[in-house]
Amino acid sequence: MSETGDQNIEAIGKLIQLTQKGKVEWNSVDPDVIQSLPPEDMVNSVFICNYKDKLLRIYHRKYKSYPGLGLSLFGGNEKSPKEKKWFSEAVLELIDDSGNSVWQFPKERILHDLLDAVKYKASGASDVIQSLLNENNA
Repeated sequence: MSETGDQNIEAIGKLIQLTQKGKVEWNSVDPDVIQSLPPEDMVNSVFICNYKDKLLRIYHRKYKSYPGLGLSLFGGNEKSPKEKKWFSEAVLELIDDSGNSVWQFPKERILHDLLDAVKYKASGASDVIQSLLNENNA
């Protein structure tokens, strides 16, 4: 892995820690704010935060593609795909004040961990769990 790739993973890991500690606060927004995707794509769980005067947006995207297409194009032994299949990914990007994507972080598995941490923190699940644990037996 390249040094840049390692730095991206390290930065995303730091963002997870800051999110879990409540030092970075994410707000849920309407998925319709994502406008530049193909019409067949599905987007949900969209969150935005402000980190050091930069806007970050993370979301879950489902899209259709031909499985193994890349292997087939480059001489792989996979047969030509006949139908598209659904895939999903977590997307983290820098956005401008109008919500336009300025730069997208490279695809990394750790982005799913960040999205899970953001959803957990933004949902208030921790407060609900603590409240239930502290509830007196009736």
